[in-house]
Amino acid sequence: MFTLFAGVIAFVLIYAYLIYANRTPPPSLAFLRGPVGGSIFLGFTEVMRSISIADYTEKWMNDYGSVYQIPMAAGTREVIVLDPKAIAYILAKDTVAYKRTPVLKKLVETLIGKGIVWSDGDAHKRQRKAMNPAFSNARVRESTPVFFDVAFKVKSIWDSILDASQSGEGIIEVQEFMNHLAVDNMGLAAFGHAFDCVSNVSSPETQPKPPMKRGPVDATNAAVHEAVAAFKAKQPTGVAAVLYLLIHILPMIMDLPTGRRQMFDKLSNALRNILEVAYAREKVVNGAEGGGEKNDASTTALGLLVKADRTDPTAKISPDELMAQMKEVLIAGFEPPAAALTWGLIEIARRPEIQSRLRAEIVEFSENNGGEPTWDQLTAGFPYLTAFTHEVLRCYPSLPVLRRVAAEDDILPLTHPIITADGKEITQVPIPKGAFVSIPIKCMNLAEEFWGPTAKQFDPNRWLVDFDDEVDSDEEEAHGKPQKRVKINGSVKEKRSEGKKLRAKEIQGFKHILSFGDGPRMCLGKGFALASFKATCYVLVKHFTFEFPGGPKTELDSHWSLLPRPKVKGAEGAGVPIRIRRVDD
Repeated sequence: MFTLFAGVIAFVLIYAYLIYANRTPPPSLAFLRGPVGGSIFLGFTEVMRSISIADYTEKWMNDYGSVYQIPMAAGTREVIVLDPKAIAYILAKDTVAYKRTPVLKKLVETLIGKGIVWSDGDAHKRQRKAMNPAFSNARVRESTPVFFDVAFKVKSIWDSILDASQSGEGIIEVQEFMNHLAVDNMGLAAFGHAFDCVSNVSSPETQPKPPMKRGPVDATNAAVHEAVAAFKAKQPTGVAAVLYLLIHILPMIMDLPTGRRQMFDKLSNALRNILEVAYAREKVVNGAEGGGEKNDASTTALGLLVKADRTDPTAKISPDELMAQMKEVLIAGFEPPAAALTWGLIEIARRPEIQSRLRAEIVEFSENNGGEPTWDQLTAGFPYLTAFTHEVLRCYPSLPVLRRVAAEDDILPLTHPIITADGKEITQVPIPKGAFVSIPIKCMNLAEEFWGPTAKQFDPNRWLVDFDDEVDSDEEEAHGKPQKRVKINGSVKEKRSEGKKLRAKEIQGFKHILSFGDGPRMCLGKGFALASFKATCYVLVKHFTFEFPGGPKTELDSHWSLLPRPKVKGAEGAGVPIRIRRVDD
């Protein structure tokens, strides 16, 4: 087995070297400027997967313009696009002229199946139409109590941890809890299944241990728990790490029997087992099976998909597609929201002033209204919580870079002209068929070119000032009504006085950030993500205080699971231990 594996590695490295030795840019891209150098085998692949990706891509934008090329693994080239008009054009033609890269399609097919994330063109349009009702505002409104219930389960466990502590405080690995919370949220909201992940958290970094008895866990749920825990495991090292970086040019690497591939297979099988039971139930509820009683009251996402398949011929999806859709719902509803919540708790722990202001707003509502807010109240009110949510999304997009491959020859329009390698000024960029095109989302969200001199600072206040007339509140999006703005002091207004000139308004997408994407592939679960984030923050910030054991300047790093996650620098895995206390202590 070792000899075979060593042979595969030798082949990959020799192949990579031969390509790299002939790494001159294709003639069709030679007119674009860009950085040279990088790793001899990997080019700038490591940079594009690093925590510093936004810094590098912004520097190159300043040096070479808003569209440039960079060398990647094995001599391949990638076109980097940071022009707002060009990005809007690419995302509008997503699924048709710009498609998923082969490695991404391979990954999605392996882990999930041929659902909406995998599909392109008419197939994507049909599947998206079928899924739209499951993610409507009405559906999010009905699911919001679920998000509060799961957050209160986390609160109960944390209370148990603090009760077991003589000091009244505990160091809790919060990312583990946010992972499990996100899975439970989507299991209950999307297809009415209780994964019971929160009740079965097993985190060695959490001290002291809660004195609780875990209930029995069936085999399929246990497999999901195991897979969720594996996402925070140690990163691949040595040869495995090199293979992981080369995967973009050699998708067949994914077929190697690595531990991560085996984990993906186990998760995929477990989800299929769970979904088959839920699917059979929903077919009966919706009257899709002979003898079943039709009941249009079924409102889970899975139930609405079954209903659409039964009632709308233009939205029909096969059982395999439906299984793939629901796997996507769970994974997409777990990975990005869990990372966003973890980043939110990190910023709360770093910044006592933000934590206090959030808590004051939450407590004021609780004292005046009693009980938890509805979705409408979460959406229309809580201006500072909303601003905090937007700033987390801006600073920490779950996907730092979006990659596509051109399915045909095309021409990108530009907001501003760029200078080519031979010194000419152009206002359009020809893109050849087969070219890899990347949109550095994190850079677009953080670049001073678009967000001004405070772009790198985490500052929710930027959302409390109308830096342009197009930045709408969440309520405006939901109900078409203006939101009452928070009054801020003169110094903040003066500090933001140049905000109206910011180029961020040129960026399309939710709140002029690209964290949810845009166009035909804009995140379907945006409403779920916003509601679950706010509900979880409401419960946890109201009842607990947060701080880093090592102080607010604790250094952080990036950990890759399916997507990049935060971790405390030097820690194994994706651990984020935070000291918590009860608010009334």
